[in-house]
Amino acid sequence: MPRTIAEYADAYLADLLDPLTADMRHVIVQSLTMGYLGGPFPDREMVQRLIEVQTGRITPAQYDSWVMESVGRLPTAEPGGGIGHILGRLENGYEVGGTREKMLELLSAMDDTTSLVPAITDAANRGLLSRAEADAVLSAALSLPVLPPVVPLPDDIEPLPDNYPPPTPGYGCVSIPAGTVIHGFATLDAYQASREIIHRVSAGELDPAEGEQMLEALKSDYIAGEPSTDAG
Repeated sequence: MPRTIAEYADAYLADLLDPLTADMRHVIVQSLTMGYLGGPFPDREMVQRLIEVQTGRITPAQYDSWVMESVGRLPTAEPGGGIGHILGRLENGYEVGGTREKMLELLSAMDDTTSLVPAITDAANRGLLSRAEADAVLSAALSLPVLPPVVPLPDDIEPLPDNYPPPTPGYGCVSIPAGTVIHGFATLDAYQASREIIHRVSAGELDPAEGEQMLEALKSDYIAGEPSTDAG
């Protein structure tokens, strides 16, 4: 059984990583390692989407919207999946990502357009979105290609037990149905802050060692109950 992200990547993610260049494989594994806060390893779909955004197959907005869809499947989320999650936050005055524009960007990149169209139409009818905002969201979402299908685990590899390894005390673990795990982040804000750090390291804007220090500070602050603002 793998004990580290590196061992997990070698044993359970090789088919996803092998087509990449050596440098890109390093970036992906480093990103997973830096963003991991304990608990169950990130699942294959999450890693696949990370690879797709790093290699340009999907846009960063599509990746972030996929994350919101995952959060929207949490038992504690608002009805309506990721779309309902974002609209609920907008209605309650809590803006995901810090701005209304970011929330509209996430809605504009949602993959589930079958659910998006009636939800956005209803939001416009209720005055939650302006007609111009609703039209822009739907126009953008309907013009995007659908996300690539999820690549299944090869038949010759035995799946890991659910929620392996067990959640780490203090770090928390966000799990959703069907075994999908969004790392071990204590809160959605912690996840978003760590994503920003990882993005800056991957883009060469931040030294990896400094990024690791910032993530460690983020972990410590969330364990202490106070969110870090270093990622901004």
